[in-house]
Amino acid sequence: MTFMWRRMQYMKIKLEHERYSLFLYGEGIYAENFRQTNFLNGLPILFVPGNAGSGRQVRSLGSLLQNKTEGRMTNFHFDVFAVDFNEELTAYNFDCIISQANFLVKAVNSIHLLYKQNPVQKILIIGHSMGGIVIQYAMMLEDFIVERVAFIIGFAVPYSEPPFYFDKRFLSFYHQLNNNKSLNLPKIISINGGIKDEFIDEDWTNAPFLTLHSSTNSLDRVWLDMDHKCILWCNQLTYFTYFI
Repeated sequence: MTFMWRRMQYMKIKLEHERYSLFLYGEGIYAENFRQTNFLNGLPILFVPGNAGSGRQVRSLGSLLQNKTEGRMTNFHFDVFAVDFNEELTAYNFDCIISQANFLVKAVNSIHLLYKQNPVQKILIIGHSMGGIVIQYAMMLEDFIVERVAFIIGFAVPYSEPPFYFDKRFLSFYHQLNNNKSLNLPKIISINGGIKDEFIDEDWTNAPFLTLHSSTNSLDRVWLDMDHKCILWCNQLTYFTYFI
């Protein structure tokens, strides 16, 4: 379990949409400084929630990353963003995938504009569950600039097949994703929770286009299986992510 001991602040980034939003997570002096200056010079990370998920699930990762960099007085820090999709059911309706992916493109562009002093800064994108599929769909859109992405981490993402077949458009998308070798994709790391994940089979989290595929029970100092939500707040795994 990852605990937050300071006040959590979700600071909205201006990006108009009737249902979705983009925000920056922060605590303490870091959050107050951003509210006063709107200045960012850290390493950007963007979290994309999954089916019925919330952008606020980023708090475990955001809190640990801030505490570790501040506590060790490193010469770098992270700016942790998240998109919120109003807990839409992306696993059941492909229209949600499409609308979320289009918003994600705008979110990446908006984050990029926040770093005018360092325009070559690349973004690490982290997706949970179907959020990872939203990321994949977004990268197929013409407006998405893949070069702005450092790499992608997918937690319990069903990369090889959809968990449900209620919408036939999932089938055609997955076929294109796993068979089109001409797709321009960044490096992608896929991590699954093993046999304790009650929704996503670990075989579904592997695919030909992945750079690395692993289970949490084989990660150094993690060595545990975890359920579908625990993979976002498990302290051992969150700490491991810090070193990636």
